[in-house]
Amino acid sequence: MNSTDDKPSRQLDVHKSSDHPEANVFVDKLLETYFPDIYSTKSKKRNSFRADLKVLLLDLYVSWQEDPEQTIGVGMSNSFFKKSSRYNALHISYKLIEIVHELRAAKLIGFKEGSEWSRKVSRIWPNKKLIKLFEQAKFGLEDIHPTPDRECIILRDSKKNDIEYEDTEYTHRIRADLRQYNELLADTFIDIPSLNTPIIKKQGDGGDIRITQNHKFLRRIFHNSSFEQGGRFYGGWWQNIPKEYRQKIYINDNPTIEDDFSALHIMLLYAKQGLEYNWDGEDPYYIPINFSNDYEEARLVGKLFLLTALNAKDKKSGFAAARNTFTDNNIRYKGKFNQDFFEDYLDKVKDKHPPLEEYLCSNAGVGLMNIDSQITEKIVNAFTSKNIPILCMHDSFIIQVQHDNELRTQMLKTVEQVAGTNN
Repeated sequence: MNSTDDKPSRQLDVHKSSDHPEANVFVDKLLETYFPDIYSTKSKKRNSFRADLKVLLLDLYVSWQEDPEQTIGVGMSNSFFKKSSRYNALHISYKLIEIVHELRAAKLIGFKEGSEWSRKVSRIWPNKKLIKLFEQAKFGLEDIHPTPDRECIILRDSKKNDIEYEDTEYTHRIRADLRQYNELLADTFIDIPSLNTPIIKKQGDGGDIRITQNHKFLRRIFHNSSFEQGGRFYGGWWQNIPKEYRQKIYINDNPTIEDDFSALHIMLLYAKQGLEYNWDGEDPYYIPINFSNDYEEARLVGKLFLLTALNAKDKKSGFAAARNTFTDNNIRYKGKFNQDFFEDYLDKVKDKHPPLEEYLCSNAGVGLMNIDSQITEKIVNAFTSKNIPILCMHDSFIIQVQHDNELRTQMLKTVEQVAGTNN
């Protein structure tokens, strides 16, 4: 690997685990070969070193299997490793830094130093010597999984940092529910069998999405230090693929169908004011734009703008985010999406949806996410209790075709329970 700057990268996952006998044989053999002094002792240091080494090797193996070009970001400061943190279920300590240096000295991994000042962590990747050992390994990706104790309820502050919190009856309950759901997903085979290779290439710089059984662990992420903001489910690979691929998903070798709520956040805000949207009129997202005659494109512009505006703190950040979102969705009209356009378009949105005016560009999105996460929670729990696997997006659900009618009924029932409307 000549340069890491343009290579895909992700953060180290300290929750990789495997109880496969060959995984333990692999770790012990490497420990004996490259760290004989530590291997020959029976001290606590050996056990601790081996445990941390195993986590690091398993994650390097997973990363290499996912993408041989991928690097792993590792903080090389003691502050990155909080052994007592709820987000460190395997209690990995700062001594992992020592192991990184040892593997580097043994020429088992490549290393590019980061900079704490610029908030760029160091990056590592397996060198040829370690790759050869990986190729000879007698275990596979299917034998590596998240540790069962991994924290799945995440609380973040306003700067998007994970923060500690005191458990309550509520957090205990939603954690237990989500762990049960994750256990069901872990035992479920989710695939897109029509792909020749299990990779979906995204447009732009989004990177490749790998269809794997290793990316099914879901977490609920709450924001702004509050369990009343956010709370959506994140982590499944199906959440990142384009819509046209989602309809090709099979669950346990059965075809699926995706059902969604139409304009969910708009409907929730109308319901909040005791109103219902008139579906006999135009599509809630459609607003004509004078430089495009494409109805579907105009509708997409409306949808992207409205959702962005609901999540924005103010007009400046909202307009900038909308412009970037249009580009990401390949909606490009050079010079057209300027300040005047957005000011005029925002007025048109307010004219079309007067009940939404106070919520636009006012950071209402995280509150709405909390409501839609409650809807998702109830729907997911209903099917998990019946041992029926269901995949959640944020306003839609994927389920085996034979359960379609049951899903639709449950969606209507749940949105009425939570929002007081099934419009």
